[in-house]
Amino acid sequence: MKMFNKFISIVLIAVSIMVLFTGCTSGAPRTSTSLVLGIHENFSLISYNNKSIYDSVYDACYSYGDFTAIVVDGNPQVCASYQIKEPDKMVDSSKHKAIAEDYTNQVISSLNGCIAQSPEVDTLRAIIMSADALNESDCEIKKMLIYDSGLSTTGPLNFAEKNIIDADPQILVEQLKEHNAIPDLSGIDVSWVGLGEVCGNQIRLSTSYKAKLNAIYDAILTAGNAKSIDYDTSPLTNETSDLEFPSVTKVPIPQDTIGDDFHIIEFDNETVNFQKDTAEFTDKEIARQALLDVAEYLINHRNTKAVLAASTATYGTVQSCEELAERRGEAVKSLLVEMGVNNAQLRVYAIGQAESRLKVDDLDSNGNLIPEKAEKNRAVFIINEEEFEDYI
Repeated sequence: MKMFNKFISIVLIAVSIMVLFTGCTSGAPRTSTSLVLGIHENFSLISYNNKSIYDSVYDACYSYGDFTAIVVDGNPQVCASYQIKEPDKMVDSSKHKAIAEDYTNQVISSLNGCIAQSPEVDTLRAIIMSADALNESDCEIKKMLIYDSGLSTTGPLNFAEKNIIDADPQILVEQLKEHNAIPDLSGIDVSWVGLGEVCGNQIRLSTSYKAKLNAIYDAILTAGNAKSIDYDTSPLTNETSDLEFPSVTKVPIPQDTIGDDFHIIEFDNETVNFQKDTAEFTDKEIARQALLDVAEYLINHRNTKAVLAASTATYGTVQSCEELAERRGEAVKSLLVEMGVNNAQLRVYAIGQAESRLKVDDLDSNGNLIPEKAEKNRAVFIINEEEFEDYI
């Protein structure tokens, strides 16, 4: 009996030692984490105490995986890269956790030196680089956390060059495929924080335009075969940094409403509608109602001047489109003056069918007019005079 009890004691001690030294064994899944960090002029200051960032780094450290961080700017670069080494000897769970926390704090501390180095923003390129780093890893679990506005101002997805935010997401995806610009996200879980959130001089996105931006990136990430896609839509603090950043071009975003942040208002055939090929309103009273907020704002802000930039579809001759745009711009101006706006506050600019950052591509690859896109270009944009050069 004593021998049996001694045997049981030895077994219990052995089990205790096994528990004591249980750590991340070679059979446990390892995590590869990659951060895409928008540390540039038009995005809110990143707090590395943010739970999503901390948890993402911790997952890699706890599993003895690997970690990379890419800074989003005009020429994205890897700003941090670590392979977390497993201790020479196994440790108990509390020691394992303490080691992971220490590694995590060291990694996060190293991120303080990450900052945009090049002018402009190329979010898509940064995502591609992040995906490449994850695909090179031999870890079983792969996670990407994107912390950026998504408003690229250079590269194949350039929102500052022309109004692609109003484009069909699937058409954009096909165009990106032609340029081999779809990231390979197979087996990668993607989380995005701050999509559509901006700060500084960048125009804020309305709810509808945030939705359009989300649809574009969702189509891209889906085309890249992401394992899962999650968006954190919580508004950011819009806290700006004291650091000096390289310049970033403002992206022209039409506003749904006018107010203290008046930049640009778009009126198309759904609001200020004109009879076909004329400058006559289809319904002048409907046009008047659509312009009420603009008129009220300008009447109450006599020092504010606005440009009425009129565009047309890419149809007919350049001269005829410019003349039609001029007449339509003047029609809107006359109506605003009737409503009490000072004539001196308004001027007309005829875009016509010319290139503009406010217009969408309304021709297909064969040069044929795309009706729904053409309708979008039959518009009058009311732009704050001080920012007019940013949009034309």
